[in-house]
Amino acid sequence: MPEFSLPDIEPGSRLGHYVISEKIAEGGMGAVYKALEMNLERYVAIKVLHDTFARDEAHRAQFLEEARAVAALRHRNIVPLYFVGEEKGLRYFAMAFIEGETIEDVLHKNGPLDGPTAYWFLAQAIAALEYASRSGIIHLDVKPSNFLVDQDNIVMLTDFGLAARHFKMRPDDEHELLGTPSYASPEHVLQNEADLRTDVYCLGATLFHLMTGRLPYESENVEDVCRSHVFEAFPLEKALKAGAPKGWVSLMMRMMEKKPEYRFQTYQELLAALDRVDYFRHGELNLGPPAERSIRRALPRTPAAPESMYGLLPPRLECVDRNGYAIKKNYTAAEVEEEVLRRPRPLAIHALGTHAQELSEAHEADFTDLMQSMQKMPLLRAAVDELTRFISAVSDDRADTDASKIELIGLQRTRNLALTILMLQSPWVPLRPLNWQPFWQYSVATGLLVEMILDMLELPATPLGYSAGLFHDVGRVALAELAPNTYIGTMLHAMRNDLSLMTVEREVFECDHAQVGEMWLRRHHVNKAVVQAVRHHEAPEEAGDASLGGVLRVKAATVETLALATHSASHLARQLGIGFNGDTYLQDGCWSELPSTKALWEMRRATAMSQDDFRGFFLESCRRFPEFGFTQTAGPAILQTDEEAEI
Repeated sequence: MPEFSLPDIEPGSRLGHYVISEKIAEGGMGAVYKALEMNLERYVAIKVLHDTFARDEAHRAQFLEEARAVAALRHRNIVPLYFVGEEKGLRYFAMAFIEGETIEDVLHKNGPLDGPTAYWFLAQAIAALEYASRSGIIHLDVKPSNFLVDQDNIVMLTDFGLAARHFKMRPDDEHELLGTPSYASPEHVLQNEADLRTDVYCLGATLFHLMTGRLPYESENVEDVCRSHVFEAFPLEKALKAGAPKGWVSLMMRMMEKKPEYRFQTYQELLAALDRVDYFRHGELNLGPPAERSIRRALPRTPAAPESMYGLLPPRLECVDRNGYAIKKNYTAAEVEEEVLRRPRPLAIHALGTHAQELSEAHEADFTDLMQSMQKMPLLRAAVDELTRFISAVSDDRADTDASKIELIGLQRTRNLALTILMLQSPWVPLRPLNWQPFWQYSVATGLLVEMILDMLELPATPLGYSAGLFHDVGRVALAELAPNTYIGTMLHAMRNDLSLMTVEREVFECDHAQVGEMWLRRHHVNKAVVQAVRHHEAPEEAGDASLGGVLRVKAATVETLALATHSASHLARQLGIGFNGDTYLQDGCWSELPSTKALWEMRRATAMSQDDFRGFFLESCRRFPEFGFTQTAGPAILQTDEEAEI
């Protein structure tokens, strides 16, 4: 029986157990038909691939393998695949027939999408692609005509005919472009390996078309269009002239970066940017691969865009001209000390001083008081639950009642959490507030990890470990209030150039956050051992020589142990990505190889523990360490946009 080609498929023709009703569309990859599945009495959409994609045996095997993977996808934003078959030399697959229109039809009927409509579309498109990528599927042909809108306004991704699991372009001949040229990524054109960032680029080109009514790169010559995707700059002027809002244009720019490493790296990151799209700005802080392979970065595990300084800049501040955050002057250490200790108008952060003092005092926690606090403070109950779940997940210990949870966590630790929550609910409001939630997530984790390291090694118990960890970087909060624009500029400079933030602090302020933290804690009469541990946490080897002075002299060994544990725990929290302290530079070497960690190991009293167990617990089990929700209450709560007065 002779093989037939696409023109031979007429209404009434049969493909397997399907009867063709009508042709719906045709493109470079093949044609789509509406057909009736007789046995089930339902309509389906059938895509028949062109001969080019049907002849090669290797392509046929690949097609079947990947079709099986796509058929397993079950998501409300993905058109389900029913069947894959071959008839008289033609390969085809049958999908659900969706009563509705494509998003391209919506564009032609209603004109370019406005912001709310674009959000409605993009959020659902991301959901579909993210689900597919989690299943190992890359679509590779993302474009407006492949998004259907059903009668319930649900956007559904269709046509996985090019989808790949192995993330590698495999055209049948070296001159053939897989995908649609108008929306093709540079990887498509250059036939490089592809991954989810390839779909992100195509989705960005799709969004450009939908919001401007024009294609990103336009030419009657397909080769010119392909060349533009690889070499031409993003068509910024075209997008702005079409009336696309600046935040949306910035989002498209990031999605359509030529190099995959400069695009959004995950769909979670893209979705986070979409949620604040009105303020999103791309290009002002673009952290590409480190200039040197030896440089490692400490980035938060919770997705946040570099443009927001990984969550530290609130949306209202992101839209400010970044030139305002330039380092315009340098300060002396004497100026900084004068402002911290004797400023006529007190720093807002001084409102936390009483709490800092109380947290460093060695009071015995009362069980009855803590039980009452659990009843009165929902945030404390939530924090205790989070920590209990973590402990239960990494050990055989279980706790179901409030009393057993407090017993599992410990009275002192529960008290510390309660006091920290009260502190972070204090109404401290600097003039130009940053979003300090990631900072306090990191700081709380560091305090708890200090205690856990000391406990696991059975080193002398001290109630001061949590305080030292919690406040070790408090000097950064003080500097950010003293010189808001300059300190943000300091952080940006360190991030852009892969420098230690402490190094840049010393260049700009003639002192670093550890010294400023010491000043602030000393001003509020915090325990002297905590003050000195904070002062030396960046160089704990110097802590043994620290003189605490005064009648209540504390043994230097206590300060040295606190400083070593704080240095080790802070590095661990940064390596695990728990919160973010504003410093992306990560010291060379793994946490377990740090001199501070090695010194603590040598000091251990837990002789039965192996070093592998010690490393495994903190590097593997602690990956599940909680990022406490109560840090969301951390001030400042009010954003003032008046011109700030720096020191």
